[in-house]
Amino acid sequence: MKIQFNHKHIECDEGTTLFALLQSQDLTLSGSVFVVNGNIVAKSQWREVTLKQGDKIDLFNVVAGG
Repeated sequence: MKIQFNHKHIECDEGTTLFALLQSQDLTLSGSVFVVNGNIVAKSQWREVTLKQGDKIDLFNVVAGG
């Protein structure tokens, strides 16, 4: 199936979870926030969210300064 990840169209298997997608992209997940179709997904839900055809996933890295 096709999804959009950070404005790039990619293919993934049907039934892929958000966590599996993130692992396949070899990303550093510390300090990351994921938004699926405009909704923030809590880190505790990453393994439970199953992606669907046409989903739009955006990754934001939280940066703190002082």
